[in-house]
Order: sequence, then structure tokens, then C-alpha cells
Amino acid sequence: MRRNNLNGFLFILTWTIVVLFQFSATSFAQTTAFNFQGRLSDGANPANGNFELQFALFDSAAGGIQISSTVTRPSVAVTNGIFSTQLDFSATAFSGAARFIEIGVRPTGTTNPFTILTPRQQVLSSPYSIKAKNSDQLGGIDANQYVTTATVGSSFIRNGTTAQTGNFNLTGNGFVSGNFGIGTTTPLSPLTVRTASDSYGFNHTDGTVILGSYVGGISAPNGGWIGTRSSHPLHFFTSNAGARMTIDKIGNVGIGRTDPAARLHVVTSAAGGTAVQAESDTGFGVLGRSTSDSGVYGSTQVASLTAAGVYGYGAGNGSIGVTGSANNGTATGVYGVSTSPTGFGIYARNNFGGRAIFAEGNVTQTLSSNGLVKAMLYVQQDGVILRCYNGITNISTGNCGFSVNRLSDGDYFINFGFQVDNRFFTITARNPADPQTNVGAAFTFVPGQPNQINVQTFISNVTTTGDDAYFMMVVY
Repeated sequence: MRRNNLNGFLFILTWTIVVLFQFSATSFAQTTAFNFQGRLSDGANPANGNFELQFALFDSAAGGIQISSTVTRPSVAVTNGIFSTQLDFSATAFSGAARFIEIGVRPTGTTNPFTILTPRQQVLSSPYSIKAKNSDQLGGIDANQYVTTATVGSSFIRNGTTAQTGNFNLTGNGFVSGNFGIGTTTPLSPLTVRTASDSYGFNHTDGTVILGSYVGGISAPNGGWIGTRSSHPLHFFTSNAGARMTIDKIGNVGIGRTDPAARLHVVTSAAGGTAVQAESDTGFGVLGRSTSDSGVYGSTQVASLTAAGVYGYGAGNGSIGVTGSANNGTATGVYGVSTSPTGFGIYARNNFGGRAIFAEGNVTQTLSSNGLVKAMLYVQQDGVILRCYNGITNISTGNCGFSVNRLSDGDYFINFGFQVDNRFFTITARNPADPQTNVGAAFTFVPGQPNQINVQTFISNVTTTGDDAYFMMVVY
């Protein structure tokens, strides 16, 4: 309350601030203006008439800085000392800090200076204003502690269906009940990552090793890719244990070891375990191909016929344990090598009365080796070759690469085309005109001609030698 003499009036100003909230069926937009009511007294009596009032807002009870503009009301009706007017200092005037109103008064129509009433009156809160203050703090936390476009620009996350700019950084755990998309607004799974062409989907790194995913083509047809982007191997594990399979830096695959020494290196340490088991109903169980080395290479250090480097087992009637196939004249279906003088390149065994080796076709052997025939021929008495087989060249048509020269009766020169003076021979003769007649044959080597022999035939009931006869010869 302040007493002031003004043109014979003694004013006593008593005021209150009343903020009115009005609710009705009609909605009105909220403004920043509020109703201000006060009481002016003329001495001991209430004042009556029209007065000019001005209102200024400050940040302290004395001195300080004026907040917002001065509000002037040129003609305010005062009835029985009571007046009412509207004040509007704008929304930014009340930030939550202390505010004080300074009031000036003079009769309407006079040019006398305003009489400033002191002290300034502090703006206090009504109960609902306290609620508004709490709302301003957003549950006790100052609003300026929350991100807004005014504080961080566009660097915050808003809930919406359109793409937004800005970065975010989260700590703690999170939960998404629906599908979550990265690079897409229409995720098809709990986590969908979509990237532009020729870019990686995700990277997982400890700062050195980088694991990444890729969809597209990397110098290859389009597809899905996962692997290490750094120069490190890729390991696969199960049961939260060590590596079960490894792809090393150059592409070798190891199963059972992390340092594969071949394109596929399989190791098992289980007793009686099988490292590789291949099965097929209609195709190949194992198909090995090589343009310069072995298509399939087997090795074992165990001295056992059941622990072979490559083990073939025919379990069914007519089945085959190992099949070798060659599709041209210089190819080999099955090739066995032994580097030991007592070893076997191929070992065949049958202890049950069957055949250890069955060849459906011709069998050949190198000239320097023993065991199989090198040549077979059947010659009629005039020196014409009737039937033959060349065990070196595998030819059984025509003269088989042999030549027979009939020198005289019962005297023949045979050229085999390869050295025969270091081989074994068998020779038999017959007389087709009289099969009951005893016929003999003999051969000698030709000096200086290692590929030729001289054959002579004779009939026992004839006194002379050198009689023409049929003969058959086998060279081993």
C-alpha cells in the first residue's frame, strides 16, 4: 500500500493479480494477456472517476532491468475505489524468474507527470500458476534440459513416419516391439537393413577386425555376402565353443582346424570318426577334378588294408567300391603308384574263392614290366597273321603292329616293333590238314635285331625239317 497526494487526491493503491481461466462449450485460443485488479483510495474514501495508469515490469524490486514494454491504459474507470484492466507483457516476459510491477497514476486528461507508486509489487503465483510452473519444468526438470529445435536444431529424434535429419547417441538398453528398419521405412522383419547399391549393410568391429555384410555384386554375380572386411580369417562356431569351421585369408576352408592347408581341409579327432562322408542317390558321392594334379588324393600312415588313403567299399550286390573312368586315349581311370620295392601300386585280394581282379576289356603293361603278356599272335602256314594282340599299344586289329616274313618252308621272321630279346616266350604249332599229326616249333633270336625272332616249324612224320605249319606265340 502506498499513499500519494495527486492534485488534491490522496491515493492508496491496493492491487492483486488475478489470472482467470474460463471454460465453456466454445473453445478459445489461449493468449498471454491477464486481468489486473486494484483499489484506489482518496484519503479514507474510495476513489471514483477515470484515471490514466501505466504499468512497467522489472526483474528486481528496485533498479534492475525493465522486462518487455510499458503498458499504458489512458482511461481506466474506478468505481468505489475498484478498477480492472488487462495487461500483456508477452510470453517471454515470465521465464520463471522473479518479476515486479511498477505502477504510475494520474487523472485522465491531465498532462501532469505520472506519480510512481513505490515499492514495486512482486508478481506472485496463484495455485494454478504453480501447476503451470511445474508444467514448465516438465515434471520437475527444467524445460531447457530437453532438446528442441531452438537448442539443438534438427539433431534430435521425433516420433513420425517421415525421414528426419540429425544424429542421436543412446546409452542403456532399448526395446522395439515391432519391426525396426535401417535405411527403409517399411521393415519386413524385426531388423531390416537396406542399403544403396554397392554399400555394406552392417559392420561389427573391435577396432581391428571388421565383420561386414553386403548385398549385391563384388566382382561376381549379385548375391548375399558376409565376411571379414579386414585381413583376417572368418570363423564359424556352435554351442558357444571354439571355431568349428574356418575360412582363412586366401579362401582355404578348414573343418576341424583353423589353419587349413588346402582349399578344403577336414580333420576329425573322434575315435572311429569319418572326416568326409559323401552320399548320392543318383549322382556322384565325390567328384574330384584337377587340371594339373590329383583330383582326389588319399594318404594314410597306418599299415592296415582298412585304413587306406582312399577306401572303396561295395556293400550291395553288384556294387562297386571304387570306379575309375577315362574319356580319352591318354587318360587313366585308376592309377596306383608305389615308391617302395616291396610295396604295391594296386593291391587286389580275394580270400573267398572269387576273383581278385576282373578286367572287362584288354589289359596292357609297359614293356619293361613283368606279369602280363606283351604280345600274342596266331599265324597260318603261309605267314598271314590270323589273330593278334599287342599288349604294349593295346591294338588287336589288323597285324597289331607286327610283321611276319616267310623265308621258306617252315621258316619265318617275326618283327614285333619293340624289344623282345629280353622277354619270355611260349610257342605251339599245329597242322590243320591233319590235327592228329605231331607238329613242332622252335625259335631263335636274330643277332643284332632285338625286335625280331626266327621261328621254324616241322612235322614229325616227315623226314625233312622246315615244314609249313600254323603256330601260336605269346610274349611275356
